[in-house]
Amino acid sequence: MRINNPDQKKEDKDKDIDEVINVMESAEVDDVGDAVNLDDKDLVVMDADDFIQRAEDALREENNGMNEDQDSVDDPVEDAALLSECEIKRDSVCSFTGHTDSVLCVAFNQHRPLQFATGGQDDKAFLHQLTEEAPFSVSSRPLVGHQDSVCDVAFSTGGEYLATCDMNGVIKVWDTKTGELVKTLQGPEEPEWLCWHNKNNVLFAAGNDFSVWSWSLPKGLQLPLLCGHTDLISGATMNPSGQLFITVSLDNTMKLWKLKTHELVYSFKADEHNWHEGGVVSVDCHPTTALCVSGGRDGSVCLTNAKTHRVLCRYNHKSDNPDVNCSVEAVRFNKEFNWVVSGSMDGTVIVYDYDVNRVRQELKHNGGVVQMLWHPNNFVLVTGCLDGCIYVWDARNGRNLYTLSGHTDLLLGMDIFVRESMLFIASVSDDKTCQIFRVRV
Repeated sequence: MRINNPDQKKEDKDKDIDEVINVMESAEVDDVGDAVNLDDKDLVVMDADDFIQRAEDALREENNGMNEDQDSVDDPVEDAALLSECEIKRDSVCSFTGHTDSVLCVAFNQHRPLQFATGGQDDKAFLHQLTEEAPFSVSSRPLVGHQDSVCDVAFSTGGEYLATCDMNGVIKVWDTKTGELVKTLQGPEEPEWLCWHNKNNVLFAAGNDFSVWSWSLPKGLQLPLLCGHTDLISGATMNPSGQLFITVSLDNTMKLWKLKTHELVYSFKADEHNWHEGGVVSVDCHPTTALCVSGGRDGSVCLTNAKTHRVLCRYNHKSDNPDVNCSVEAVRFNKEFNWVVSGSMDGTVIVYDYDVNRVRQELKHNGGVVQMLWHPNNFVLVTGCLDGCIYVWDARNGRNLYTLSGHTDLLLGMDIFVRESMLFIASVSDDKTCQIFRVRV
């Protein structure tokens, strides 16, 4: 038997203890009463306290190792998120990620190339400038002062002003050249929309008081309210001359207002022949004639004459499934052809030829259609869909030219800017980003 000298170095004792542990771990015990056969040369005599301390240290190291292994186990939720991020297909040329919550609105300035604005649920608004050549990037200026979600942004018709509004009804007007604040206005709370006059610097807004507010800028002089609706005013437009303002509401009416006198001229309502059977949610006016088009929550689309006050025709988005939402969230006239397009929450866009009263095309989407814009060439149609994608169509034949991906959540708004043969599209989403796409058409 080999006996340790009490004065032997600690390193030797540690080595002997390790040998005992290794032997014990390698021994085979068939039953609780079985003994381990050891030769005398394998035995070590040591102080009991040292053995206990050494065993406790070994156990502690083993436990620490197990904890580290557990910490290194991948979190399946985190891994899924990382994998999802890696698998995102983005067709955009660049992204703006400065918002920290859903981005609710976006607009291009049609008079300052590639200048655009965004507003978000994070109480922030930004004025952006996109570079004109690849590689594309965005420089952004914060527009400070809002204390609630910025729910709409709109550039004036001449491009010199930008209006931003928040859910408190605070409207701020900015100089688009300098980014400086021009005026702060108090409008209706919980605004539904914001728009500028098509001829001069008059700003309109509607909110939860069912009235239309308006101001003359840059002085900020408030003009008389347009009152008469009994529910939310869901949309507005104006005739080509800018003399007639047209509003639609969830009260199922469309009202025509004379802006010079702020008088109500006419109201289309439920007892009209062939009118909508539910609230009206979208409206557009023909760019050169007296025709108006409106879309209803019931899936109906009505074509009217603002001069003769007649409903000319009606067609419907419909589904065999009564649970399908067919609300017509967007309608647009074509400037050159006798077409009107209507986009529905059922995922369809109908291209309707009102000259011959027939459907020309039916464009299918993978989600509800929330916005549509015509390219200036008048045959390319851009649609925004709740599936987060942008669709570009040739409306003459119904051919899908592009399906543009980039968002990971619901698409909430979009706008376009055309420069020569290039179409730029800015879109915003619940995913907290603004994506910029560029395609050739």
